[in-house]
Amino acid sequence: MKRFNLNHSLAYSEVTDVDLDALITDIGVRAQLRAAGIRVQRHRVRRSLVRINPRAAALRAMSQRPHRRLYSVAGPNSLWHLDGNHKLIRWRIVIHGGIDGYSRLIDFLHASNNNRSSTVMTSFLNAVERYGVTSRVRTDHGGENRDVCVMMNILRGSGRGSAIRGRSVHNHLTRTMSRQSKKKHQIEV
Repeated sequence: MKRFNLNHSLAYSEVTDVDLDALITDIGVRAQLRAAGIRVQRHRVRRSLVRINPRAAALRAMSQRPHRRLYSVAGPNSLWHLDGNHKLIRWRIVIHGGIDGYSRLIDFLHASNNNRSSTVMTSFLNAVERYGVTSRVRTDHGGENRDVCVMMNILRGSGRGSAIRGRSVHNHLTRTMSRQSKKKHQIEV
């Protein structure tokens, strides 16, 4: 925009805060402001809503917080979360990892050039040698976890939830590992 001598301020309407408060009281939301030909920044709309009705703004903020489910694991080695990251697949890099759900210890983290279940199984067995056999594993429905799930059902029994498979959004691994690596390596996203 600098190259063409354009300025962001030209794109917004010149409205005082008092006038904006009155308009927001009458109109309601930002989209309706825009439909009326009034363009203002989001932060000004938010501040105006707080000035007009602080109690409603506080309630809105509280209701928009994500509701977390209670997460409880009996102890170390009770549940391992296994997951893979395919963001680097175009460069033939697939990262598989396992994390202890209780201690958040990274049991294994392995980068490979494939997404085969034998690769995940090898990494899992190396972690089992190091930390012992976990009571349960939680994975997504991906085929790369098949061998680990079969092994867990054979070792621990199939009727007790030895291999829990579900949607990957419920898998704890990706969130925790990315959070830990960002802290450790101070990666800015």
